[in-house]
Amino acid sequence: MSTTPTKRRVDVLARFDRHRMVSGDATDLGLVQQVYAQAIALGGESAQFMRGLSQVVAIGMTWVCGFIFQRMWLIYLDPDMFIHVLGFCAMVFFGFSGLGFLIWTYFLTFFLPGDSSVVFDRKNKYVHWVTVDRAKATGLSALGRMPLRVVSVPWSLIDAEHRAVFRANTASASYDHDLAFIVHRSAADPTVMEEFGLAPSMLLGRETVPALYEHIRRYMEEDGPPWSPGVTEPAPFIPKPKNWWQSMGLVGPFGPRYLAWWKQHPGLTLAVHLLFPITIPVYLLWGLFNWLSYATEQKVAWPQNVLDTLGPVLKDDEVRAGKGGKLVAR
Repeated sequence: MSTTPTKRRVDVLARFDRHRMVSGDATDLGLVQQVYAQAIALGGESAQFMRGLSQVVAIGMTWVCGFIFQRMWLIYLDPDMFIHVLGFCAMVFFGFSGLGFLIWTYFLTFFLPGDSSVVFDRKNKYVHWVTVDRAKATGLSALGRMPLRVVSVPWSLIDAEHRAVFRANTASASYDHDLAFIVHRSAADPTVMEEFGLAPSMLLGRETVPALYEHIRRYMEEDGPPWSPGVTEPAPFIPKPKNWWQSMGLVGPFGPRYLAWWKQHPGLTLAVHLLFPITIPVYLLWGLFNWLSYATEQKVAWPQNVLDTLGPVLKDDEVRAGKGGKLVAR
């Protein structure tokens, strides 16, 4: 196995203009959670099943680092001074690497906001989202429930970029695409104050990033439809798991949706059964951490003044009737 570190580079492929069409296609990628009379909420639970996976990977990587650490201990005991120092340095490196993996994935798994949606209010030309309130955060709060706040920024102060993260090592090279929103201090001061995202990289690609932004741009600038043009049904809603058993059905076939997994993903389900001795402990841990992630998530209290500007949530039949914007293809 190669130990060559992964090289990471972030490239800006395009900076989007909110007043110009950036793609011939427009799609919401099924990210629209709620539709209001003049606002839409996107994002949030588009990758429920991924929760907890990073913690499982971290445990695996920590085990590998621990195994190498133990081997380096034997080298450390060698009486030759050079090999002794080499073994000590290797132990320090792999020891801290294992600990670093666990800490990094801890923040990706636990005490997440219960509502991570981004609300685009075209009536008032504002964007609202949830972020960590760093002014109230302390060193100890970083390990628990970080204080949250809802940020409201004029749409005119937000620019969007299509970014590509290039990752390469001796075994492979790949790009992860991202739609990044950049918040400026004011119309006269372009200083970047904050950045936020909208969708997991697994949903985004070279073509879907501009198409997703084009859907948002049309909605905010041209009274476009809340769902993708031509779509007459919302994306299927998957409720949050309330216990470990429901999380097991969400992340893999060993749960309450066993037959559904065979029907929807027969190839993957067969492979999981053929590798039963390996996949069972992985899915047990994954389901456990997925459940713990939802059990520890923080409830988000949206300010009443923001909710008042959005108005009531529209039902699906009201959206189809055109109350949130006519469902016509462009």
